[in-house]
Amino acid sequence: MDEALTRGNGRVPRPANAFVGRVGQLDWLRSTLAEHRLVTLFGVGGAGKTRLAYELAARIEAETGQDVRVVNLLAVPVQASFDLLLEVVMRALDVPDQTPSERLRTLLDWLVRHPVLLVLDNCEHIVDLVQRLVPEILEWTGDTVRIVATSRERLQLPGEVLVKVPPLAVPPPDTPVSRWREYDAAVLLHERATASVPDWTITERDWPHLQRVLKRAEGIPLLIEALAFRLLAMPAKLLADRLDAAFGEFPLRGRRTPAGMARHDTPFTLLNWSFQRCTPVEQLLWARLSVFAGSMSWDAAVHVGTGDDLQAPQVEEAITGLVDKSVLDWETPSRARLQMLETYRDFGRRHLRESGATEETWCRYSGYFRHRLTELADQSIGEDELAILDSVEADIVHYRLVFASLVEAPGEELSALKMAIDLMRTRWPTYANGLAEARLWLRRALKATSTARDPLRAAALALDAYASVLQGGDPDETRDLLEAASSELPEGATSPPLTFGWGTYRALTLGQRDGVEELRLVQRQLAESADASEGEVQLATVLLAVGSVTALHQDSEQAWADVVSFDRSTERLGGPWIRAWVNWCRAVWEIRWGDPDNATTLLRDPDTMWQTNERWTRLWATEALGWAEAQRGAAGAAEATRQLACAERMRDLTGHRISGLAGFTALREVAVSQARAHLGDAEFARLSQATAAEVDEEFAGRQRRPSKHHPKGQPSATTDDPGAGGSDADATNQTALTRRKSSDDDRRRLAMLTPAQREVARLVAAGRKNPEIAEELTISPRTVATHLSTAYRRLSLSNEPNPRHELVMMWIRAFGDDVSA
Repeated sequence: MDEALTRGNGRVPRPANAFVGRVGQLDWLRSTLAEHRLVTLFGVGGAGKTRLAYELAARIEAETGQDVRVVNLLAVPVQASFDLLLEVVMRALDVPDQTPSERLRTLLDWLVRHPVLLVLDNCEHIVDLVQRLVPEILEWTGDTVRIVATSRERLQLPGEVLVKVPPLAVPPPDTPVSRWREYDAAVLLHERATASVPDWTITERDWPHLQRVLKRAEGIPLLIEALAFRLLAMPAKLLADRLDAAFGEFPLRGRRTPAGMARHDTPFTLLNWSFQRCTPVEQLLWARLSVFAGSMSWDAAVHVGTGDDLQAPQVEEAITGLVDKSVLDWETPSRARLQMLETYRDFGRRHLRESGATEETWCRYSGYFRHRLTELADQSIGEDELAILDSVEADIVHYRLVFASLVEAPGEELSALKMAIDLMRTRWPTYANGLAEARLWLRRALKATSTARDPLRAAALALDAYASVLQGGDPDETRDLLEAASSELPEGATSPPLTFGWGTYRALTLGQRDGVEELRLVQRQLAESADASEGEVQLATVLLAVGSVTALHQDSEQAWADVVSFDRSTERLGGPWIRAWVNWCRAVWEIRWGDPDNATTLLRDPDTMWQTNERWTRLWATEALGWAEAQRGAAGAAEATRQLACAERMRDLTGHRISGLAGFTALREVAVSQARAHLGDAEFARLSQATAAEVDEEFAGRQRRPSKHHPKGQPSATTDDPGAGGSDADATNQTALTRRKSSDDDRRRLAMLTPAQREVARLVAAGRKNPEIAEELTISPRTVATHLSTAYRRLSLSNEPNPRHELVMMWIRAFGDDVSA
């Protein structure tokens, strides 16, 4: 399964192996796309439609700078709703939308402003939804968007240009070995075989037998690649002989017609041959693992494969056997997850249906992911929190499938509601900018359970309200959700989720101290409850501290006590996300009642604030930097303006609003007033506009990359004296602070860079050239150059004779030889 599906990042995948053949078709497709807005690549499974579409997109992107986005529609389950299709497309495009309504209009408006080449991959199982979406895009966007679709059947849309992806050219029987490079099927066979065994080659002795192999494969790339692997274990003649025998025993569907024309219907014949050469245990496992719609972890594969007739040790051995037989493969480069090609899955599902075991296997699959989501939700805060969040992201396609089946299954509606609640509890929605999808789950499950009377409904409504608060949603809508949650419980009754929802609403949305006290109450209740997870306790603790330092009329001593309590509560669990929010709360306290210089030091700390890719954290860290810099008077006014403008544009791009957060809004208004007073209206506006443009440039080139997991850091020093502002640290921390201040200026300047610019700067300091950086970050060299040019301007290096050298020296002064900083 492509990383674009599990990660949803929308960028063109970069396969490790070489693209073979179809050069003429690529050139023709490029000219066709210049004249037509919808091109559909169609053909049988395994014909290479996806690879051709990706190669076309990658070349257009590299040569023209055209923005290209890929949406793998395998992420959308069969019989999915149109809303879910929109969610998958919008996440791949990074369209900023956090509301469950008017999603189509939001997508179309975004596309009008962002001309793209859109690749819709694997349309065949949801053709009806694609037929609904594509005409809307083409009609609304005029000439700004072009679409390449891949499907096993035509989309039957006006203006559609159908392009059949044929088999690769196969050498005729009398072709001499000296001409094998003229036939793409032979080139592909050679390329894939030599990738594993470099000294393997096509010889004159083997050539007749290889011709027989290629003829049996009928030029289908998927079949050729499977046979190339077999050549590594047996001579060409033996492979050809066995292949001939297998096809004789299991006739091809594409028999010769009376007219003598060859016709290939499906690659199942070769897959059936491979299937019959598996052991009985491997055959059974192949069929069972076909229920996965995407890549799978080892544990998931073992669980779903295990049954009364197949124990875990047997499954583990069979997984190894299927990897050896190329039925399963490891995702590269991490080799952390297994994947099964689509055609192999289709073949396995056929055998699963024929054996009557589909329902039993699906129950194990569904049960595993239901339990797994609950397990991850319970563990979502702590040392392994980033790994847990990445795990949710990797398996989101499976969670979608299971949820979609449960919400429609009679008697399973409450199980679907529990899944929707657990998804929110994992914090994946804020980590992956998935709040809109999580709210769609909640609302769909609430609708399905509308006649039920269950505490889960109150919890779900409270979580929907909590998500609304995080988005800065309309206060009236949030209050209505909380009142609806209250109505689900017996009169006068309450529950921790409901108290948490009301507390968050009153503390953050309204900025009231009463809300802080409600959060204090629910944090105490959860801490004393045997049923609450540590993650739930810590999340309540986080919101208590955030509410306390931002409440409009909070006193400094109580706020500081809450920050100190928060800091101490994290010492055992740790984790980069929660440590970042400790720093944030300490910094906001310093902004309101202490020393703004302390606040900027805390907020710019790269070892704490910038380890997580969670957008919500990065957004509010940037916003708070603006508040802190504004407190520094004229010296910080320009930087405050840049940070405030950056945060405002980030909110626009991610769909968050500050207007629905009273305490945050008040702090921002003070900061804007202070910065504007020192700069004047004209300079304030100029800096704001320039920064917004830089953020647009950054988001246009941004890649969503896996988080880097760092070991737990030491908790920062605190003091019970609020007047000290946390500066009375022990000797060890004071020494570390002194070392930091010796290079504070360079660190401060480097911290002004966006995450992507900083990553490019880090690799420049490591001695990498632009093409090497582009390859490592999976972006184009042009984007690397853009990031560097913008970084030079931000660091005031543009006028230097050698700005690249100055950037390296700045990094060394700030971090020494540490190029992982």
